Amino acid sequence: MAGTTVAGTLLGGFGLAGVAVAAPPEPVTFTDIWRCDGFKVQVEAEGDAGFIEVPGLDEFITTSPNTTVTLTNLKNGNSVTYKVNGTFHIESDGRLTVVTATGVNLLSTPEPGIYLISGNVTFTVRGKKEIERFSGPGNVTDVCEVLA
Repeated sequence: MAGTTVAGTLLGGFGLAGVAVAAPPEPVTFTDIWRCDGFKVQVEAEGDAGFIEVPGLDEFITTSPNTTVTLTNLKNGNSVTYKVNGTFHIESDGRLTVVTATGVNLLSTPEPGIYLISGNVTFTVRGKKEIERFSGPGNVTDVCEVLA
């Protein structure tokens, strides 16, 4: 899923065929810089994350059962904290990547943007470009607007 970063499920996947190989969630801590249009955002996450791989397929699932993420606008100091507990199901055929997010997740997109996604939301990426943005019955919050 080149060009798109997810937190709350620090990567993502979708696997229905084969036998999934799962490791229990492990503690994670990370700090990163994401971008909004006109300003940078410091991202600090702490909690648990898991990764489930489906053998023989280019599919996987990531989970974040207990992760807290704080985002800070480095230009004006505004910050917000979210509890993310969602899952990203990611399926790729080598050309297109389809991501279905369930639960509460954070997503940084290739064109500067950060979104809080809750419920069931699907989007499609080809390379570093989104070609279908946010469909499904879930809710999407523009975190850049919240931090501006």
